[in-house]
Order: sequence, then C-alpha cells, then structure tokens
Amino acid sequence: MPKLFFLTLAISLVFGGSDTLAAETSQAGLSLQISPPVAQLKVAPGSSATYQLKVKNLGNLTERLMVTPLKFVPSGDEGKADFLDFAPGDPVRSWLRLDSPTLTLQPNEQKVIPIGINLPSTARDGYYLAFQIGRAKEEGAPAQTGAAVNTNVVSLLLVDASTSATKRSLSITEFTASQGIFEFLPAKFNIRLKNDGNIHLAPIGNIFIDNHKDDKDIAAINVNEAGSNVLPNSERVLSVEWNEGFPVWEDKIADGKVVQDKKGRSVRSLKWDLTQVPKFRIGKYTATLAMAYNNGDYDVPLKADVTFWVIPWRILLGAALVGFVFLRGFRGFLRPLRGRRRARRRR
Repeated sequence: MPKLFFLTLAISLVFGGSDTLAAETSQAGLSLQISPPVAQLKVAPGSSATYQLKVKNLGNLTERLMVTPLKFVPSGDEGKADFLDFAPGDPVRSWLRLDSPTLTLQPNEQKVIPIGINLPSTARDGYYLAFQIGRAKEEGAPAQTGAAVNTNVVSLLLVDASTSATKRSLSITEFTASQGIFEFLPAKFNIRLKNDGNIHLAPIGNIFIDNHKDDKDIAAINVNEAGSNVLPNSERVLSVEWNEGFPVWEDKIADGKVVQDKKGRSVRSLKWDLTQVPKFRIGKYTATLAMAYNNGDYDVPLKADVTFWVIPWRILLGAALVGFVFLRGFRGFLRPLRGRRRARRRR
C-alpha cells in the first residue's frame, strides 16, 4: 500500500486556481516560487503531452533541488489534499518522464522543468499528480518521506484522459444559509457538491436573491468564479456571501491581515456607509442557487433554494424606543393644552 502522508495541505485552490505561488518552506533559508501551483492538462489515451513547471529561487543561496512525483487525493470537503507515494509497480509512475529530477538554482534564478506524460491507450478518466520540490538529499542522508512535503513546495496536475465512456455526474446535496435569521449582512451560504463520476468537474453559477416584493431579483452572486474542481467520488463545500446591505459586518484588518480572536474567529465591526442606505435589508428572502456543469456533451443544470430572514433587531428596538420617548413627550406637550381648553369651556 502507498504511504499516506501525514501532511494535509490547506490549498483552497487545490482543484483550480491562480498562475503563480510563492511559498516559504520550513527548511532554513529555502524560499521557492513555483508556477503553476495548480494546472489541468487534457491528454487523450494513447498520446503524449509535456507539462512545463517553472521554479524560481527567491533565497540568497545557491540551491540544489530535487523534483519528486507523487499522487494526491482529496481530504475532507474543503479543498484540501493528502499526498501519497507511488506504490511499487504503479503503472502511472511509468507514464511520467522526468529527464533530470535534480537541478541547481542560483539566487533569483528561474528554470523550467519539462515533465513528459505518455498515456497508454488503456488510460481512462482522471489522474491526479503532484510534483514536490525541495532540497536534494546529501550523500548518506536518509531518503525523504511523505512527511517532508511540509518542508517543500508542491505543484498539482489534474490530467484529463476522458473518453466517451467517462462518467460525469455531479449533484447538489446541500444548500443552506449559515443562519436562519441574520441581524445584518453578509449572509453566508454553504453549497455541498457531490461528484459521483470518475473525472473532476468544475461547476459554475449564481445565487439569486428575491425579497418577495420587487418584480425581479435584487442581487446575483457569482459562485465558483475560481473554477475549483470537485474530484471523483468526493464532496466539496463552497461558501459564498451576500454582502450588499446597510449596515454590513466587515472583517477588521490590521497590518494587512484579518484580526482574529482567541478562538481563531474573525473580528468584525459594522460599516455604516451612508451611500448604501437604500440597501437597508429587512424581511424574508429566498436565495436560489443555479449552477451547471458540462457532461461532455452539454451543460447540465443544478438548482436549489433556501429561505432566510434579515431582522436588524437592534435598529428596530432603537427606533421603537425613540418612538416611545417621542410619543410620551408629545402626550406630555398636549396635556396642558387640553387642560386649558377644558378650563375655557367651563367658563
């Protein structure tokens, strides 16, 4: 059995993401940048392709590095990954051609590592590979194990070897609001997607907000703009926020970072932007999720909805207190006037 690495990397873009990644490793003085951190490659069974991996030395020392091919599998439902060694005799390892697994980089030098992928005609569906880059071991030093991934940087490659027989199947198993009642926005929505097929899928779509008053939706929120994938036989949770309101909770930022409390939760404060007063939210709302994925022939629609409330109770309570005080004062003002009128009538 391949060895399961103890490290679980929290890469929110593991299954779709940006073009570059600068990563500081925990090895003293080693600082590398890789590009791309995540890539997708379409390779037909029986054909070949080349994956170009760029590595740059951001440190001040000359580094001798080694590239180690690995496999990865999804871990949990938040876009994390576990890394595995290739088992002895695993045919997938023989499909990879790495002419020179070691390289030397001068400070600020960048090199391109070509990695050949030769698929046999029997290849099918999706293959999920990772390329670990770290310091090459010294003579006589023990070989690195999976636990060493946390001292290196990793580039992920999703290989699509799909055929007409490939099963593409995705479903929404859960669409919820994080609360039934919000005092103020943002309102957070959680979408749980399940991939029952044998190839990765990247659904996209929108959440439409209906206030049950206007003739049209009052907001449309993009879902999965980053193109994050759901891997085969796994589930993935996507979170989306609707923050178009007045007032709104905002994360407190200090030194360019989100401030957190002792429990690791974001510290938030209310933002009172008076230009957003027309977006004061109160009442019942329905969020409708409309997504789609491609099954190889056409886009398959997915739909779900959830109802929630926005009740700014502190504003309502404050308004009620102000109204109560005003009414009491107004009655007090009218009382003497009424007394004078009665006195005149008696005369």
